[in-house]
Amino acid sequence: MEFQLDEFFEAPTLEAKKAVLKADLLAALVQKGVFPAAVLSGSPRSSSRSGDEAVRLKELEVESQRIAFALREKELDAEIRLQELELSMRWRRWNRFCRRKCRAAVKSVVFYWLVIILVFLNTLTIASEHYNQPEWLTQLQDVANKLLLSMFTCEMLVKVYSLGLQSYLVSLFNRFDCFVVCGGIVETILVELAVMSPLGISVFRCVRLLRIFKVTRLGHWASLSNLVASLLNSMKSIASLLLLLFLFIIIFSLLGMQLFGGKFNFDETVTKRSTFDNFPQALLTVFQILTGEDWNTVMYDGIMAYGGPASSGMVVCIYFIILFICGNYILLNVFLAIAVDNLADAESLNSAQQEEEEARRRQEEEEVERRRNSLKEVQGDWKREQEVPVSEKSPEEDLLDDEKDPFAALNSPDEDLPEAPVGPRPLRLSELNLKEKIPPIPEGSAFFLFSRTNP
Repeated sequence: MEFQLDEFFEAPTLEAKKAVLKADLLAALVQKGVFPAAVLSGSPRSSSRSGDEAVRLKELEVESQRIAFALREKELDAEIRLQELELSMRWRRWNRFCRRKCRAAVKSVVFYWLVIILVFLNTLTIASEHYNQPEWLTQLQDVANKLLLSMFTCEMLVKVYSLGLQSYLVSLFNRFDCFVVCGGIVETILVELAVMSPLGISVFRCVRLLRIFKVTRLGHWASLSNLVASLLNSMKSIASLLLLLFLFIIIFSLLGMQLFGGKFNFDETVTKRSTFDNFPQALLTVFQILTGEDWNTVMYDGIMAYGGPASSGMVVCIYFIILFICGNYILLNVFLAIAVDNLADAESLNSAQQEEEEARRRQEEEEVERRRNSLKEVQGDWKREQEVPVSEKSPEEDLLDDEKDPFAALNSPDEDLPEAPVGPRPLRLSELNLKEKIPPIPEGSAFFLFSRTNP
Protein backbone atom coordinates (compact mmCIF):
# COMPACT_ATOMS: atom_id res chain seq x y z
CA MET A 1 0.00 0.00 0.00
CA GLU A 2 1.48 3.31 -1.09
CA PHE A 3 0.36 6.66 0.28
CA GLN A 4 -1.07 9.24 -2.13
CA LEU A 5 1.71 11.77 -1.86
CA ASP A 6 0.56 13.75 -4.88
CA GLU A 7 -2.88 14.32 -3.40
CA PHE A 8 -1.27 15.20 -0.07
CA PHE A 9 0.87 17.95 -1.58
CA GLU A 10 -1.91 19.20 -3.86
CA ALA A 11 -4.31 19.67 -0.95
CA PRO A 12 -4.87 23.43 -0.48
CA THR A 13 -5.43 23.46 3.27
CA LEU A 14 -4.21 21.64 6.35
CA GLU A 15 -7.58 20.05 6.96
CA ALA A 16 -7.54 18.59 3.47
CA LYS A 17 -4.09 17.13 4.00
CA LYS A 18 -5.28 15.50 7.26
CA ALA A 19 -8.21 14.00 5.42
CA VAL A 20 -5.87 12.52 2.79
CA LEU A 21 -3.64 10.97 5.50
CA LYS A 22 -6.66 9.58 7.32
CA ALA A 23 -7.98 7.97 4.16
CA ASP A 24 -4.60 6.44 3.37
CA LEU A 25 -4.28 5.05 6.95
CA LEU A 26 -7.73 3.48 6.84
CA ALA A 27 -6.95 1.92 3.48
CA ALA A 28 -3.74 0.43 4.93
CA LEU A 29 -5.62 -1.03 7.89
CA VAL A 30 -8.17 -2.59 5.59
CA GLN A 31 -5.43 -4.09 3.44
CA LYS A 32 -3.69 -5.59 6.53
CA GLY A 33 -6.97 -7.12 7.62
CA VAL A 34 -7.24 -5.24 10.88
CA PHE A 35 -10.73 -3.90 10.10
CA PRO A 36 -13.15 -5.10 7.46
CA ALA A 37 -13.70 -2.67 4.66
CA ALA A 38 -17.44 -2.74 5.14
CA VAL A 39 -17.15 -1.56 8.72
CA LEU A 40 -14.87 1.32 7.80
CA SER A 41 -16.91 2.44 4.86
CA GLY A 42 -20.15 2.17 6.87
CA SER A 43 -21.84 0.10 4.15
CA PRO A 44 -25.05 -1.60 5.34
CA ARG A 45 -24.63 -4.54 3.01
CA SER A 46 -24.12 -7.69 5.04
CA SER A 47 -22.91 -9.68 2.05
CA SER A 48 -19.63 -7.78 1.73
CA ARG A 49 -19.15 -7.91 5.50
CA SER A 50 -19.67 -11.66 5.65
CA GLY A 51 -17.35 -12.18 2.68
CA ASP A 52 -14.54 -10.24 4.35
CA GLU A 53 -15.04 -12.14 7.58
CA ALA A 54 -14.93 -15.46 5.71
CA VAL A 55 -11.67 -14.46 4.05
CA ARG A 56 -10.28 -13.40 7.40
CA LEU A 57 -11.35 -16.69 9.00
CA LYS A 58 -9.83 -18.61 6.11
CA GLU A 59 -6.54 -16.81 6.56
CA LEU A 60 -6.62 -17.47 10.30
CA GLU A 61 -7.33 -21.14 9.68
CA VAL A 62 -4.42 -21.41 7.24
CA GLU A 63 -2.16 -19.62 9.72
CA SER A 64 -3.23 -21.92 12.56
CA GLN A 65 -2.60 -24.99 10.40
CA ARG A 66 0.84 -23.70 9.53
CA ILE A 67 1.64 -23.08 13.20
CA ALA A 68 0.33 -26.53 14.16
CA PHE A 69 2.42 -28.13 11.42
CA ALA A 70 5.52 -26.28 12.64
CA LEU A 71 4.85 -27.35 16.23
CA ARG A 72 4.37 -30.94 15.10
CA GLU A 73 7.69 -30.82 13.26
CA LYS A 74 9.40 -29.53 16.39
CA GLU A 75 7.80 -32.28 18.48
CA LEU A 76 8.96 -34.92 16.01
CA ASP A 77 12.49 -33.48 16.04
CA ALA A 78 12.49 -33.49 19.84
CA GLU A 79 11.26 -37.10 19.93
CA ILE A 80 13.94 -38.18 17.43
CA ARG A 81 16.66 -36.43 19.42
CA LEU A 82 15.37 -37.97 22.64
CA GLN A 83 15.41 -41.44 21.09
CA GLU A 84 18.93 -40.88 19.80
CA LEU A 85 20.02 -39.68 23.23
CA GLU A 86 18.45 -42.71 24.94
CA LEU A 87 20.06 -45.04 22.41
CA SER A 88 23.43 -43.34 22.93
CA MET A 89 23.12 -43.56 26.72
CA ARG A 90 22.07 -47.21 26.49
CA TRP A 91 25.04 -47.96 24.22
CA ARG A 92 27.45 -46.14 26.53
CA ARG A 93 26.08 -48.00 29.53
CA TRP A 94 26.39 -51.34 27.74
CA ASN A 95 29.89 -50.46 26.50
CA ARG A 96 30.98 -49.49 30.01
CA PHE A 97 29.57 -52.73 31.42
CA CYS A 98 31.33 -54.85 28.76
CA ARG A 99 34.66 -53.07 29.28
CA ARG A 100 34.41 -53.60 33.03
CA LYS A 101 33.74 -57.31 32.58
CA CYS A 102 36.55 -57.67 30.01
CA ARG A 103 38.98 -55.86 32.30
CA ALA A 104 38.11 -58.20 35.17
CA ALA A 105 38.51 -61.22 32.88
CA VAL A 106 41.87 -60.04 31.52
CA LYS A 107 43.28 -59.53 35.02
CA SER A 108 42.02 -62.87 36.34
CA VAL A 109 44.17 -65.91 37.09
CA VAL A 110 42.14 -68.10 34.72
CA PHE A 111 42.94 -65.83 31.78
CA TYR A 112 46.63 -65.87 32.69
CA TRP A 113 46.83 -69.66 32.75
CA LEU A 114 44.83 -69.86 29.54
CA VAL A 115 47.46 -67.71 27.84
CA ILE A 116 50.21 -69.90 29.33
CA ILE A 117 48.53 -72.98 27.86
CA LEU A 118 48.36 -71.29 24.45
CA VAL A 119 52.07 -70.42 24.68
CA PHE A 120 52.85 -74.03 25.58
CA LEU A 121 50.85 -75.28 22.58
CA ASN A 122 52.60 -72.76 20.33
CA THR A 123 56.01 -73.95 21.57
CA LEU A 124 54.99 -77.57 21.08
CA THR A 125 53.88 -76.82 17.52
CA ILE A 126 57.19 -75.16 16.65
CA ALA A 127 59.19 -77.95 18.33
CA SER A 128 57.39 -80.61 16.28
CA GLU A 129 58.98 -79.35 13.05
CA HIS A 130 61.84 -81.51 11.77
CA TYR A 131 63.67 -82.33 8.61
CA ASN A 132 61.93 -84.55 6.05
CA GLN A 133 58.61 -84.47 7.91
CA PRO A 134 55.44 -85.85 6.28
CA GLU A 135 53.01 -83.61 4.42
CA TRP A 136 50.12 -84.17 6.82
CA LEU A 137 52.25 -82.91 9.71
CA THR A 138 53.12 -79.75 7.76
CA GLN A 139 49.45 -79.07 7.07
CA LEU A 140 48.55 -79.72 10.70
CA GLN A 141 51.26 -77.31 11.85
CA ASP A 142 50.01 -74.61 9.47
CA VAL A 143 46.44 -74.95 10.76
CA ALA A 144 47.65 -74.94 14.38
CA ASN A 145 49.81 -71.85 13.79
CA LYS A 146 46.92 -69.94 12.20
CA LEU A 147 44.53 -70.96 14.98
CA LEU A 148 46.99 -69.96 17.70
CA LEU A 149 47.73 -66.69 15.90
CA SER A 150 44.01 -65.89 15.80
CA MET A 151 43.73 -66.61 19.54
CA PHE A 152 46.69 -64.38 20.37
CA THR A 153 45.18 -61.68 18.16
CA CYS A 154 41.88 -61.97 20.04
CA GLU A 155 43.78 -61.68 23.31
CA MET A 156 45.45 -58.48 22.14
CA LEU A 157 42.15 -57.01 20.90
CA VAL A 158 40.39 -57.83 24.17
CA LYS A 159 43.16 -56.12 26.12
CA VAL A 160 43.02 -53.07 23.87
CA TYR A 161 39.22 -52.89 24.25
CA SER A 162 39.21 -53.35 28.02
CA LEU A 163 42.20 -51.17 28.89
CA GLY A 164 42.07 -48.63 26.09
CA LEU A 165 44.72 -48.08 23.44
CA GLN A 166 46.75 -45.55 25.44
CA SER A 167 46.68 -47.59 28.65
CA TYR A 168 47.55 -50.71 26.68
CA LEU A 169 50.62 -49.14 25.07
CA VAL A 170 51.92 -47.81 28.39
CA SER A 171 53.22 -51.26 29.34
CA LEU A 172 56.41 -52.34 27.56
CA PHE A 173 55.32 -55.96 27.70
CA ASN A 174 52.09 -55.09 25.88
CA ARG A 175 54.15 -53.37 23.18
CA PHE A 176 56.30 -56.46 22.89
CA ASP A 177 53.19 -58.65 22.66
CA CYS A 178 51.74 -56.39 19.96
CA PHE A 179 55.00 -56.60 18.00
CA VAL A 180 54.98 -60.41 18.16
CA VAL A 181 51.34 -60.63 17.06
CA CYS A 182 51.84 -58.17 14.20
CA GLY A 183 54.94 -60.10 13.12
CA GLY A 184 52.92 -63.32 13.04
CA ILE A 185 50.20 -61.67 10.95
CA VAL A 186 52.77 -60.30 8.48
CA GLU A 187 54.41 -63.72 8.28
CA THR A 188 51.07 -65.42 7.52
CA ILE A 189 50.27 -62.89 4.79
CA LEU A 190 53.69 -63.28 3.18
CA VAL A 191 53.45 -67.08 3.27
CA GLU A 192 50.00 -67.04 1.69
CA LEU A 193 51.06 -64.60 -1.04
CA ALA A 194 54.52 -66.22 -1.53
CA VAL A 195 56.28 -62.87 -1.97
CA MET A 196 59.40 -63.61 0.12
CA SER A 197 62.25 -66.07 0.01
CA PRO A 198 62.30 -69.03 2.42
CA LEU A 199 65.08 -67.39 4.43
CA GLY A 200 63.05 -64.25 5.07
CA ILE A 201 60.02 -66.32 6.03
CA SER A 202 62.19 -68.31 8.45
CA VAL A 203 63.34 -65.07 10.06
CA PHE A 204 59.73 -63.97 10.51
CA ARG A 205 58.87 -67.36 11.97
CA CYS A 206 61.53 -66.86 14.61
CA VAL A 207 59.38 -64.04 15.98
CA ARG A 208 56.90 -66.66 17.16
CA LEU A 209 59.54 -68.00 19.53
CA LEU A 210 59.36 -64.75 21.48
CA ARG A 211 55.92 -65.73 22.76
CA ILE A 212 57.67 -67.97 25.28
CA PHE A 213 58.61 -64.82 27.20
CA LYS A 214 54.93 -64.37 28.05
CA VAL A 215 55.54 -66.89 30.83
CA THR A 216 57.75 -64.37 32.65
CA ARG A 217 55.00 -61.83 32.78
CA LEU A 218 52.37 -60.76 35.30
CA GLY A 219 52.07 -60.88 39.05
CA HIS A 220 50.68 -64.40 39.28
CA TRP A 221 54.27 -65.73 39.37
CA ALA A 222 55.81 -63.22 41.74
CA SER A 223 59.34 -64.63 42.09
CA LEU A 224 59.93 -64.98 38.35
CA SER A 225 58.42 -61.58 37.64
CA ASN A 226 60.66 -59.94 40.25
CA LEU A 227 63.74 -61.66 38.81
CA VAL A 228 62.95 -60.49 35.29
CA ALA A 229 62.21 -56.98 36.56
CA SER A 230 65.54 -56.80 38.42
CA LEU A 231 67.41 -58.03 35.34
CA LEU A 232 65.71 -55.45 33.16
CA ASN A 233 66.56 -52.73 35.65
CA SER A 234 70.24 -53.73 35.48
CA MET A 235 70.43 -53.46 31.68
CA LYS A 236 72.10 -50.08 31.96
CA SER A 237 74.98 -51.53 33.99
CA ILE A 238 75.22 -54.54 31.68
CA ALA A 239 75.31 -52.30 28.60
CA SER A 240 78.12 -50.22 30.10
CA LEU A 241 80.06 -53.38 30.93
CA LEU A 242 79.55 -54.75 27.41
CA LEU A 243 80.87 -51.51 25.95
CA LEU A 244 83.93 -51.67 28.19
CA LEU A 245 84.51 -55.33 27.25
CA PHE A 246 84.19 -54.53 23.54
CA LEU A 247 86.77 -51.74 23.83
CA PHE A 248 89.06 -54.10 25.73
CA ILE A 249 88.77 -56.73 22.96
CA ILE A 250 89.45 -54.14 20.24
CA ILE A 251 92.57 -52.85 22.00
CA PHE A 252 94.09 -56.30 22.49
CA SER A 253 93.10 -57.36 18.96
CA LEU A 254 94.97 -54.42 17.46
CA LEU A 255 97.91 -55.07 19.78
CA GLY A 256 97.94 -58.76 18.79
CA MET A 257 97.94 -57.80 15.09
CA GLN A 258 101.02 -55.68 15.73
CA LEU A 259 102.80 -58.45 17.65
CA PHE A 260 101.72 -61.64 15.84
CA GLY A 261 100.40 -60.55 12.47
CA GLY A 262 101.58 -63.09 9.84
CA LYS A 263 103.89 -64.88 12.32
CA PHE A 264 101.74 -67.91 13.11
CA ASN A 265 102.67 -69.50 9.77
CA PHE A 266 105.99 -70.89 10.98
CA ASP A 267 104.75 -74.43 10.34
CA GLU A 268 103.41 -74.60 6.79
CA THR A 269 102.18 -78.16 7.22
CA VAL A 270 99.55 -77.13 9.80
CA THR A 271 96.85 -74.53 9.16
CA LYS A 272 96.27 -72.40 12.23
CA ARG A 273 92.66 -71.45 13.03
CA SER A 274 93.52 -68.89 15.71
CA THR A 275 95.70 -66.17 14.20
CA PHE A 276 96.15 -62.39 14.22
CA ASP A 277 96.54 -61.99 10.46
CA ASN A 278 93.49 -59.66 10.06
CA PHE A 279 91.17 -57.73 12.33
CA PRO A 280 88.12 -60.10 12.29
CA GLN A 281 90.39 -63.11 12.93
CA ALA A 282 92.13 -61.21 15.73
CA LEU A 283 88.75 -60.41 17.34
CA LEU A 284 87.80 -64.08 17.34
CA THR A 285 91.18 -65.12 18.75
CA VAL A 286 91.00 -62.59 21.61
CA PHE A 287 87.43 -63.70 22.38
CA GLN A 288 88.63 -67.33 22.46
CA ILE A 289 91.34 -66.40 24.97
CA LEU A 290 88.82 -64.52 27.14
CA THR A 291 86.54 -67.55 27.34
CA GLY A 292 89.52 -69.77 28.28
CA GLU A 293 88.90 -72.20 25.40
CA ASP A 294 92.33 -73.68 24.48
CA TRP A 295 94.03 -70.35 25.18
CA ASN A 296 97.32 -72.00 26.18
CA THR A 297 97.68 -73.42 22.63
CA VAL A 298 97.40 -69.89 21.21
CA MET A 299 99.99 -68.69 23.73
CA TYR A 300 102.35 -71.54 22.76
CA ASP A 301 101.97 -70.60 19.07
CA GLY A 302 102.92 -67.03 19.98
CA ILE A 303 106.00 -68.26 21.84
CA MET A 304 107.04 -70.43 18.89
CA ALA A 305 106.52 -67.47 16.54
CA TYR A 306 109.36 -65.66 18.32
CA GLY A 307 111.85 -68.53 18.37
CA GLY A 308 110.50 -70.77 21.12
CA PRO A 309 111.08 -70.93 24.87
CA ALA A 310 114.88 -70.98 24.50
CA SER A 311 115.00 -67.48 23.01
CA SER A 312 113.10 -64.26 23.66
CA GLY A 313 109.76 -65.95 22.92
CA MET A 314 108.91 -66.21 26.60
CA VAL A 315 108.51 -62.44 26.78
CA VAL A 316 105.32 -62.56 24.70
CA CYS A 317 103.70 -64.60 27.47
CA ILE A 318 103.07 -61.29 29.23
CA TYR A 319 100.53 -60.35 26.51
CA PHE A 320 98.49 -63.53 26.94
CA ILE A 321 98.68 -63.52 30.74
CA ILE A 322 97.48 -59.92 31.01
CA LEU A 323 94.72 -60.59 28.46
CA PHE A 324 93.53 -63.71 30.27
CA ILE A 325 93.67 -62.27 33.80
CA CYS A 326 92.11 -58.88 33.01
CA GLY A 327 89.52 -60.32 30.65
CA ASN A 328 88.53 -63.60 32.27
CA TYR A 329 89.05 -62.97 35.96
CA ILE A 330 88.01 -59.32 36.08
CA LEU A 331 85.68 -58.21 33.29
CA LEU A 332 83.75 -61.44 32.80
CA ASN A 333 83.31 -61.91 36.53
CA VAL A 334 81.69 -58.50 36.72
CA PHE A 335 78.73 -60.06 34.90
CA LEU A 336 78.49 -62.60 37.70
CA ALA A 337 78.63 -59.80 40.27
CA ILE A 338 75.79 -57.96 38.52
CA ALA A 339 73.76 -61.18 38.36
CA VAL A 340 74.30 -61.88 42.07
CA ASP A 341 73.35 -58.30 42.90
CA ASN A 342 70.18 -58.62 40.84
CA LEU A 343 69.31 -61.91 42.53
CA ALA A 344 69.76 -60.24 45.91
CA ASP A 345 67.45 -57.44 44.82
CA ALA A 346 64.90 -59.98 43.63
CA GLU A 347 65.09 -61.89 46.92
CA SER A 348 64.73 -58.69 48.93
CA LEU A 349 61.76 -57.72 46.77
CA ASN A 350 60.18 -61.13 47.32
CA SER A 351 60.71 -60.90 51.08
CA ALA A 352 59.30 -57.37 51.10
CA GLN A 353 56.24 -58.55 49.21
CA GLN A 354 55.81 -61.46 51.60
CA GLU A 355 56.07 -59.10 54.58
CA GLU A 356 53.52 -56.79 53.02
CA GLU A 357 51.23 -59.74 52.37
CA GLU A 358 51.57 -60.94 55.96
CA ALA A 359 51.01 -57.43 57.30
CA ARG A 360 47.94 -57.06 55.15
CA ARG A 361 46.64 -60.44 56.32
CA ARG A 362 47.23 -59.53 59.97
CA GLN A 363 45.51 -56.21 59.43
CA GLU A 364 42.51 -57.95 57.89
CA GLU A 365 42.36 -60.43 60.78
CA GLU A 366 42.56 -57.58 63.32
CA GLU A 367 39.83 -55.73 61.47
CA VAL A 368 37.60 -58.82 61.48
CA GLU A 369 38.28 -59.36 65.20
CA ARG A 370 37.55 -55.71 65.98
CA ARG A 371 34.27 -55.86 64.10
CA ARG A 372 33.36 -59.10 65.87
CA ASN A 373 34.06 -57.54 69.28
CA SER A 374 32.12 -54.41 68.43
CA LEU A 375 29.21 -56.57 67.26
CA LYS A 376 29.33 -58.52 70.51
CA GLU A 377 29.33 -55.29 72.51
CA VAL A 378 26.35 -53.98 70.57
CA GLN A 379 24.48 -57.25 71.07
CA GLY A 380 25.31 -57.22 74.78
CA ASP A 381 24.07 -53.63 75.17
CA TRP A 382 20.92 -54.51 73.30
CA LYS A 383 20.32 -57.55 75.50
CA ARG A 384 20.86 -55.51 78.65
CA GLU A 385 18.41 -52.92 77.39
CA GLN A 386 15.86 -55.61 76.55
CA GLU A 387 16.18 -57.41 79.89
CA VAL A 388 13.45 -56.25 82.33
CA PRO A 389 13.64 -57.47 85.95
CA VAL A 390 10.59 -59.53 86.86
CA SER A 391 10.55 -58.32 90.44
CA GLU A 392 10.17 -54.67 89.49
CA LYS A 393 6.65 -53.38 90.08
CA SER A 394 4.96 -50.09 89.93
CA PRO A 395 4.26 -48.17 93.14
CA GLU A 396 0.53 -48.88 92.80
CA GLU A 397 1.17 -52.64 92.61
CA ASP A 398 3.46 -52.48 95.66
CA LEU A 399 0.79 -50.60 97.60
CA LEU A 400 -1.84 -53.18 96.71
CA ASP A 401 0.47 -56.02 97.73
CA ASP A 402 1.14 -54.36 101.07
CA GLU A 403 -2.55 -53.94 101.69
CA LYS A 404 -3.22 -57.58 100.86
CA ASP A 405 -0.34 -59.05 102.88
CA PRO A 406 1.77 -56.69 104.98
CA PHE A 407 4.03 -59.53 106.21
CA ALA A 408 4.73 -61.19 102.87
CA ALA A 409 8.18 -59.64 102.55
CA LEU A 410 9.26 -61.04 105.90
CA ASN A 411 8.13 -64.60 105.26
CA SER A 412 9.42 -65.08 101.69
CA PRO A 413 13.17 -65.81 101.54
CA ASP A 414 15.22 -64.76 98.55
CA GLU A 415 16.16 -68.29 97.55
CA ASP A 416 12.53 -69.18 96.92
CA LEU A 417 12.11 -66.49 94.29
CA PRO A 418 12.47 -67.57 90.64
CA GLU A 419 15.54 -66.44 88.80
CA ALA A 420 15.15 -63.70 86.23
CA PRO A 421 15.56 -65.07 82.71
CA VAL A 422 18.54 -64.04 80.64
CA GLY A 423 17.75 -63.49 77.00
CA PRO A 424 16.53 -61.02 74.45
CA ARG A 425 12.98 -61.10 75.94
CA PRO A 426 12.08 -61.68 79.61
CA LEU A 427 9.40 -64.18 80.48
CA ARG A 428 5.94 -63.05 81.37
CA LEU A 429 4.57 -63.46 84.86
CA SER A 430 2.20 -66.12 83.59
CA GLU A 431 5.14 -68.14 82.29
CA LEU A 432 6.95 -68.19 85.65
CA ASN A 433 6.36 -71.07 88.04
CA LEU A 434 5.68 -69.02 91.14
CA LYS A 435 5.14 -70.93 94.35
CA GLU A 436 1.88 -70.17 95.99
CA LYS A 437 2.34 -69.67 99.74
CA ILE A 438 -0.35 -69.39 102.33
CA PRO A 439 0.26 -66.29 104.40
CA PRO A 440 0.44 -67.06 108.15
CA ILE A 441 -2.11 -65.76 110.59
CA PRO A 442 -0.73 -62.63 112.21
CA GLU A 443 -0.36 -62.40 115.92
CA GLY A 444 -3.46 -61.57 117.90
CA SER A 445 -3.64 -58.02 116.59
CA ALA A 446 -6.07 -59.08 113.88
CA PHE A 447 -8.63 -60.14 116.52
CA PHE A 448 -8.89 -56.66 117.95
CA LEU A 449 -10.68 -53.81 116.27
CA PHE A 450 -8.98 -50.78 117.78
CA SER A 451 -5.90 -52.00 119.61
CA ARG A 452 -4.41 -54.98 121.34
CA THR A 453 -6.20 -54.17 124.58
CA ASN A 454 -9.52 -53.53 122.84
CA PRO A 455 -10.86 -51.29 125.58
